[in-house]
Amino acid sequence: MVEPLSPLLPVAPSYSPTGDASEICAETRGAAIASLHVRPDDISLGAPLPAPGRMTRGETFTLISTGPCTYFAVSDGADPMFGAQLAATAAGARIADQSGAYVLMRIHGGQARAILQKGVFIDLHPDVFTPHAAALTRCGRISVVLWRADEALEYGVAVPRSYARSFLDWFAFACRAGTVARRRDCHRQRHL
Repeated sequence: MVEPLSPLLPVAPSYSPTGDASEICAETRGAAIASLHVRPDDISLGAPLPAPGRMTRGETFTLISTGPCTYFAVSDGADPMFGAQLAATAAGARIADQSGAYVLMRIHGGQARAILQKGVFIDLHPDVFTPHAAALTRCGRISVVLWRADEALEYGVAVPRSYARSFLDWFAFACRAGTVARRRDCHRQRHL
């Protein structure tokens, strides 16, 4: 199988704009993605349906709640038949392959939350955005699916493929800029 070129080339697969390896935005390559619309009583997916704003893990994939009865499924590997396999196990579910539509990224490091907090308008404090939390939000004016998988302050981000490079540029800016400067720049951009 031919793997598509990353929209993040030449800086993929990982990027640390400050040169500090502890603050990294890394592309997750080789994962299949599908969007699902499932009736609440249809629980034969191989993973429990997550509550709104949450995510759950199955044996081979993660389910992320994106709205009422809608989910984002991310496989652990690049399986071109991922959507078809989900459709076979979930009778009546509406499934669309999104593997080519999104780029998956991991953001981790000691300042991951502080960096992301500069662009998202939800509270990422560990007491609020707890492990297995998920949200559809904007980050630096880009719509993203954001989740926190575990106790470590590591975040998963699904970015529309055509905005992946813009997201990476925002990440670089957020790593370098102070919070006050970023807010002033965003305010200035809004009024241009």
